[in-house]
Amino acid sequence: MTEFEWLAHGDPRRLLEILRDVNPSDRKMRLFICACCRAFLAPTADERLREAIDVGERYADGLADKAERDAALAAADQASRAVGGGILWMGAAVAANVPAAAAAAMTAALDEAADPAAERFRQCAILRDLFGNPFRPRRLEAAWLRWNDRAVPRLARALYDDGRFVDLPILADALEEAGCDDAELVGHCRGDGHVRGCWAVDLLLGQV
Repeated sequence: MTEFEWLAHGDPRRLLEILRDVNPSDRKMRLFICACCRAFLAPTADERLREAIDVGERYADGLADKAERDAALAAADQASRAVGGGILWMGAAVAANVPAAAAAAMTAALDEAADPAAERFRQCAILRDLFGNPFRPRRLEAAWLRWNDRAVPRLARALYDDGRFVDLPILADALEEAGCDDAELVGHCRGDGHVRGCWAVDLLLGQV
C-alpha cells in the first residue's frame, strides 16, 4: 500500500483498501456513493431516485435527519421495484451501512457500465478528488484564509453550498491572490471532474 499505488492504480477496489488504513469518514464515503449513483441517473429517471441521492448528500453533511434518510430509502426501493429492479442499488446513497453500501454501489456501477474500464477510471478519479493524496497531508496557511476579509473560505463555502464545482478555477485564482504557493492545491482547483466533498474545498472549509 504505497503512494505510487494510490496515484497510479486503476482499480477503485484497491484504492478503497488503501483508504481503510486512514479510516475515511462516513461523510466522505457516503459522498463517494452518491457520486457513483448520480453518474447513472438518467434525465428521465424516477424523481424518487434523484431525491435519494440528494438526501444522501444532505445527510452526509448533517443537513438531513435519519427519518428523512429512511423515507428516501423506502421511496428509492419502491421506484426500483416499479421498474422491475436493476436500479435498486441507487438506494445505497441513503443506506445505513456506509462501508457495505460503498462496495455495493461500486460493484453495481461497474456491472451496469457500458464500458467497465472507463467506469473504473471514473471511480478512481472520484476517490482521488475526494481524498487527495492520503500519503501527503496538506499544509494550509492561516494567512490564505484571512486574506481580503476571508474571501477564500467564503468563496469555497458559496461554491460548495451551490454545487458549483465547475467554478473551482475561480477559487484557484483567489488562492493565488491570497499568496498560496501550494501548486497541487491550486492545480487541483483548476482541474475538472470535481464532486461534492472535493478534498481541496473541504480543506479550505475544515471538513473531513
